[in-house]
Amino acid sequence: MINAAERTLVKGDAACAMVMTGSDKIRSGYGNGDCLLLDFRHAVFALSDGAERYARASRLLLERLSSEIKARGAPVGTDEWRDMANRVYSGQRYQHKATFSCAALVGPVSSKRLIVTHGGDSMVFVVNKHNGAIEFRTGVDMSFAGRSKTVANVTEINLGKGEYRIVLCSDGLIDVARFAGRDLAGLLSSTALRASIGNIPDRVKKIISDSLKNGEKKDYDDISFIVLEPSMMDTASDLRVVMGGTSPGEEEEYQQRVLPERIFNRWLGLDEIAAQSSLINSCGIRIL
Repeated sequence: MINAAERTLVKGDAACAMVMTGSDKIRSGYGNGDCLLLDFRHAVFALSDGAERYARASRLLLERLSSEIKARGAPVGTDEWRDMANRVYSGQRYQHKATFSCAALVGPVSSKRLIVTHGGDSMVFVVNKHNGAIEFRTGVDMSFAGRSKTVANVTEINLGKGEYRIVLCSDGLIDVARFAGRDLAGLLSSTALRASIGNIPDRVKKIISDSLKNGEKKDYDDISFIVLEPSMMDTASDLRVVMGGTSPGEEEEYQQRVLPERIFNRWLGLDEIAAQSSLINSCGIRIL
């Protein structure tokens, strides 16, 4: 289901995602540079954070990735993923600097593998559901799309029959952790791990709203995340969606018209999404 007005997606107990525009971006009239790709058909999930001067850079990058996957299928090994990511990178213009973090699930539930392809300072975490341990996290590097022609890191992680949650997030989630008086690892353990998938977006929004109630000025960057539970993933779904990566004009339309009027501030099922494409597009969401 998608709540377009809230830029939030929840798919049963398998996945959730949210994009929120930073307070400083709204005030300065920039677009939202955070963009998410959720391709349930191919079990590929990606996040990109574009520079504020060209916020749509992130969307261009992820739409190029989606086109590659549609044309060639999703790779199943690290070498193939590196080749695909490098093709996606090669089409990014220099001024369109953006991070790239991608998590692809491969194989049956009993022997699931995760392939993480990563460049820049967005983040991917693999969190053990039983003990809260972060068993994998990406590092920070300078292989931003647009500035580098090759992706820095491709890593394969054997998930086996273990129970994990996969988290992709932009650096705006660090601001949320700060509001909650925690570091990012602590926020992930308390929010992305213990809450049910469907409640995670509301918990993040509540942390932000609670932090602003005392009247103290607290700025935050664009915030976006995807949380996945691989053991609950439905491989039969054809849903493919891009969220975020808006231009200044698109973001102004969303902030000035859609949000104040609360247009369709409700959950849309898959059967309604196609019929409401113009509304969804006005919220910076595109069904692929």
